[in-house]
This record gives sequence, C-alpha cells and structure tokens, in this order.
Amino acid sequence: MDQTVTNVIKTINALTNNTKDSYLVPTLGGAPIACRFKTWTGATKEDIQSLQQFDLPDDLIDFLLVTNGLDLFNMQTEYGPLTWAHVLSCQEIIENYLLMKKIGFAGGEAGESVGVIHLTDIGMININIGRLKAGQHYLSYPGERGNEYFNFTFADWLHRYIVCGGSEFWNLLY
Repeated sequence: MDQTVTNVIKTINALTNNTKDSYLVPTLGGAPIACRFKTWTGATKEDIQSLQQFDLPDDLIDFLLVTNGLDLFNMQTEYGPLTWAHVLSCQEIIENYLLMKKIGFAGGEAGESVGVIHLTDIGMININIGRLKAGQHYLSYPGERGNEYFNFTFADWLHRYIVCGGSEFWNLLY
C-alpha cells in the first residue's frame, strides 16, 4: 500500500471519526462549514481488472482498493446538498472515459486522458496516460487549465486537498 494513500485514509478517519461525524472547515470571512466525507467499500479484483486498459498509477489503484470512490466536503446548503469533490469509482472512471472519447475529449494528439476527480464548479482532474508512461507530471489541473499538470501524484494531490480544507491550494499565493 502506498504510504500517502495510508496517510489520506488516516487523515479522513481522524477528521471525521471514521466518516461518522462532520467536522468544521474554516472559511475566509465567514462561519466554519460542517462537512462530511463519504467512502465506499473497496474495489473488487474485477473492478481493478476493468481499469487495466488505462495503466493507471499504483497509488490510485491502492486508493480504489480501500474505497471505490470518495465524496469530499459534503455539506447542506440552503439550496440542498453539495459535494465539493468526488473521486470517481472504477465504474465511473470507465463511464466518464467512454463519454469523453465519444465526444472527442479523450485520446487523439493530447494522448489518452482519464478523469479521476471531479471538483464541483471547477472541472475534472485527469490523468494523462502518455505523460504517466513517460515519467512526466500526469495529473492535470481542472477545467480551463487542463493542459497544465500538477507536480504531485494522485495521492499527494488528494492529501493536500484534504489538509487544506478543500481549498484550491494550487491557486494560493505564498
């Protein structure tokens, strides 16, 4: 098991009492927001085998074996429930890939791109398989900046996102 994946799961469990409780996320200029996380049963061997066509990074596979999908920062708003981020399950990864391929957003000159994390109101974070195989940064920025890549693995990005309270940490100025 990838150590960062282990740290992600430990962080989730520590913050939320093994996802039983909500926890308060501080906000700029406002009251803290009570958020929850939702995990699922880990992926089966068959689920993982269905992803072999993509040659995804080991830390993502390790993560999916622990929880086949993840909702981050679920909250109740005056308009209804809202989830800030969703890590796709094995089935959702395949469904999203097939949809993106059908409409021309996967494959081609940009290389095979597989969506793995959906950020509400921002966009999809993808894994560029060609860049991954070439040993390059492979995890795309979401939305309009999708042709730029994080200098993080999947698990490193996820851990930072959780520790930063669901903020767009990549846009913060230090």
